Amino acid sequence: MSNTNKQLIRITIGIILGIVISVIVSTILITVGYSFTNMDKLASYTVKFINVPIFYIKESGKKGIPVPSNMMMLGIVWSVITVFAIETLHYFREKSKEKRA
Repeated sequence: MSNTNKQLIRITIGIILGIVISVIVSTILITVGYSFTNMDKLASYTVKFINVPIFYIKESGKKGIPVPSNMMMLGIVWSVITVFAIETLHYFREKSKEKRA
C-alpha cells in the first residue's frame, strides 16, 4: 500500500474519530444539562461547550432545541484536532524508526 493511501486512511480515521468524540461530548453535556434543569426546577437552560451554546432546554426540561451550526462546528474542530494528533504521532514514530535504522 502506498504512503498516500496510508495517509488518506489515517486522515479518514481521524475525521471519523473526531465526529464520534463530538457526539459523545455533546451527549454528555446535554444529559448533564437536563439533569441540572430537572434538579433545580429551572424554566430553561442553555447547554454550552467552551461558552458556545449547543442546546437550549426549555419548558422545565420537557423540550430541547439543538443549535445545529454550533454542533457541526464542534465536530469539525474535534476532527481537525484528532487529525493533527494522529499525523503528529505518525511523524514522530517514523522519525524514531529512522534514528534506529
